[in-house]
Amino acid sequence: MTRKLAGSLLYLILICTAWLVVVFPAGISGSLLGQVAGDNLDLVGNTVSRLAALVTVLLVTHLFVRRTLNMGLGELGLALTNRTGLLLGTGTVIGAVGLTAVFLLCLSLGHLVVLGFCWHHVPPVEFLAAIYRGVLVCIVVAVTEEVIFRGYFLQSLSRTFSFPLAVVLTSLLFALLHFGGPAASSVQPMLLFGGLFSAGLILAAAYYISQSLWLPIGIHFAWNLTEKILGITGQTGETAVLLVTRVDGPTWLVGSAYGTEGAVFGYLGMGLMAVLLYLLRHKLKAPPLRARISSVR
Repeated sequence: MTRKLAGSLLYLILICTAWLVVVFPAGISGSLLGQVAGDNLDLVGNTVSRLAALVTVLLVTHLFVRRTLNMGLGELGLALTNRTGLLLGTGTVIGAVGLTAVFLLCLSLGHLVVLGFCWHHVPPVEFLAAIYRGVLVCIVVAVTEEVIFRGYFLQSLSRTFSFPLAVVLTSLLFALLHFGGPAASSVQPMLLFGGLFSAGLILAAAYYISQSLWLPIGIHFAWNLTEKILGITGQTGETAVLLVTRVDGPTWLVGSAYGTEGAVFGYLGMGLMAVLLYLLRHKLKAPPLRARISSVR
């Protein structure tokens, strides 16, 4: 048990080290490139830094699980099968529905005011660039975090502990590693931690039902992107991806710059996603092992 836990700690150290050595310098270089050479190269630099993060996490995870668990990324949950589109698409719909419900609730109660669209404040080129950056960030965050948490940590810990305990431990780790930053200071700490922990449980449930990372990746991606597009926690004309909004409700109810995870309405959105997962569980359930193997392309 001690050896396996040491393996999980080593993996975390390797990911953090790779981030500092590769991803952080790439991000700094991209930012400097944009300041020196203008917006076009800033977009290129942003793309390079995000893709560096994606490739780094996938490569480190692949090498580590191949060495320690005798698995590949496909066996970890990234296999491309005839169910991949279904799982990714369904996850995207579930995440989008959960956040859209939060948006409509805030709007109907007067806690969120839509001031217009971002193209009224910035040139069309900048509007398209904002959409591109938003989608790219959400893709990279969803894939990397699901590979790390529901991929390596959940499956590694479930070999040492029972699966339910592994889910709890992984969700606690997920919450702890997200619990920080300047934006988090404006949120009720217990609400934020509970929301992040709940999100970890839902994403773990999505993996358990489907035995694939594509379902939680879709949910994670859509949750983050829908939040940005609809401006649920308030967006100015310069920061908006689509809607320019103003929050008129309390942060504990609506959310803050950190997101909706630390707000009561965010809990309701996650509850709706959990209900949808439960209702769709039979359609999303993983087929028998032999069928899964034969469906891999």
